[in-house]
Amino acid sequence: MKLEEILSMGKEDLPDLDAFMEAWMEFLSGKPGDKAGRLLCEAVLLQKEGDELTDTALKTAASHPSCCLAVMEYFQERKDTDQQLLTGKKALGFIDKKYKILGDIALKMAEALGEVKESREETGAVERTLLGCRNEFPRQSSFHEALREFGMPDLRKKAAARR
Repeated sequence: MKLEEILSMGKEDLPDLDAFMEAWMEFLSGKPGDKAGRLLCEAVLLQKEGDELTDTALKTAASHPSCCLAVMEYFQERKDTDQQLLTGKKALGFIDKKYKILGDIALKMAEALGEVKESREETGAVERTLLGCRNEFPRQSSFHEALREFGMPDLRKKAAARR
């Protein structure tokens, strides 16, 4: 059962729902494990929007970095590539480099970059961020998969030259 299903069971709105959700997210932030992370991501996605969604995911990233990826996927589904790229860039600078999920976040950034590459001048900053990622977690293949999949041969060459 999902939190959204529980919240929609009654005929009327729950009193102090916002206060409950904040307390629930704070509680889950302190709990380790995948189940707590999944519940936290669900609560964040139900309660927040836009920049607030990104900021909340980053606040919880130390214990549950998967929330940042979930937020990026949320923005990707809604075709909000600006927020997807912003969330990814912030997450890459914030999440501990020991987490393998950074490769997945870089992949989501590359996907977003592939969507907007032709229509933006600011893609250079994102490309530099992705190049930096390659040096941060060299054993993860997601980076090279992203470059290959999204047709970024110039960036792939730059990444190879930096090694």
